[in-house]
Amino acid sequence: MIYSFRKRLAVAPAVQEHLVWRYFSGKVSKSGDSIDAKLFDEMIQEFIDSRSLGIESIIIQAVKSDFLTDSQLEKAKSVLTSKVFEKEYLACSFRKKIDSGVILDSGDIRKLLEIRAYSILELAIDKKAVTSDGLNCFVAPGEGTPDKKMKSNLFRKARLN
Repeated sequence: MIYSFRKRLAVAPAVQEHLVWRYFSGKVSKSGDSIDAKLFDEMIQEFIDSRSLGIESIIIQAVKSDFLTDSQLEKAKSVLTSKVFEKEYLACSFRKKIDSGVILDSGDIRKLLEIRAYSILELAIDKKAVTSDGLNCFVAPGEGTPDKKMKSNLFRKARLN
């Protein structure tokens, strides 16, 4: 109820942001494992109008959870431009490729390593969805390497394939 009157309220921008996040977060949590087209369009319009980080956060979580249809995903991509969204969009597209039986090549693996999409890389290795050239992209990390534990795990799994 307060959400519909938020623009007429004299409150700080942070409070406005919280009202928007709370409203849409509640709607999305009630929607199950997908987001209704009308609700999604309302969220996109709110994002366009306000550049709400709360809306972006909700959409990114929906991308991670595979709650968006392909058309919703493309609509979100046309509006959201943050690096976090771009990373999750890319990770989601690779996850869908793997699920549909596509085998990832070395270029795909390098891109996923670059964006640090380790769970997608692990999924690809586990599903044997990586070419032999792609498997060669996994190298043993040296001392002081960022994400050494995760890269070591991926290297080990790649060598077992």
